Amino acid sequence: MLRSRGHPGNWVTFRLIGPPCHSVNYGVVSGAGKFVHATGSGTVTFTCIGSSQYTDAWSGTLTF
Repeated sequence: MLRSRGHPGNWVTFRLIGPPCHSVNYGVVSGAGKFVHATGSGTVTFTCIGSSQYTDAWSGTLTF
């Protein structure tokens, strides 16, 4: 879930399909507040930098 720090009632839930430390596809599955009717999809790339650390880079669309 991605939640707004400034407006905690605004959030989006993504579904990630694939193993960690790779590029995986995502789809928006729900939202609330400003994002209640959100749709979208894309790719997120997780780069492992240690046994329990990673960086992430997101691309795609989010429409609300």
